[in-house]
Amino acid sequence: MDYMLMANVNGNSEGRIQIRIMGDNAIAHFMTLIPEAIERQNEFAARRHALESRYYATREAKTALTSNLLRISPASLYCNIVNALARTDAAAHSEFMEQARRYRENVVEYIRGNGGYTSKRWFTSEVEDPPYRSIVELAETMTLAEMGAAFTQQPELVQQFMEWIEGAINDPDRKLDLSTMPRFQTQQLSVVEALNSALFDIFLLVTFTCVCIVISYIKFSSYDVR
Repeated sequence: MDYMLMANVNGNSEGRIQIRIMGDNAIAHFMTLIPEAIERQNEFAARRHALESRYYATREAKTALTSNLLRISPASLYCNIVNALARTDAAAHSEFMEQARRYRENVVEYIRGNGGYTSKRWFTSEVEDPPYRSIVELAETMTLAEMGAAFTQQPELVQQFMEWIEGAINDPDRKLDLSTMPRFQTQQLSVVEALNSALFDIFLLVTFTCVCIVISYIKFSSYDVR
């Protein structure tokens, strides 16, 4: 049976794996595994988004009901207006979440457009024809016992591998060029959009103020100073 040889594996959790020295068997294994794993991750993300969307829709309905009941208070109207102008209200939060969702789609499309899901660069910075290629190919034809014995009998190989790994870590040519990767940039609602979201509260506050002024005027006019 052929075995896989991997060295200097960083990270063992989802999205955090990087292997700097790999044999052909290991590369073939991950090239088969990664696309399927990514497909399952995308399915999970879609299902989670659907569940969270339903949850947020229910929560927003309850929040809207609470907000409408609180509108009997001028203080609540004032707070709603200030939150809208400061872009800290529910409308601004929803817009931010939508921007984050669009950014995720842009990043996924960027990776897909650059062959990330179908390239070994997804999980390794391995280069073509490295100096240790012949040793790696030989190791992958051994059993685990034979591989262990070979490294035990030739301890200089371990030191050599450590030097190759150190060189791989410091090799700038192995780093991905992410200069064209989309950057997340938040965009606040414009003043007009903020005012539109607060328009009903502004109307209610102005109406409440006018009613109070009229009532005060009527009371004052009918007041007998004697």
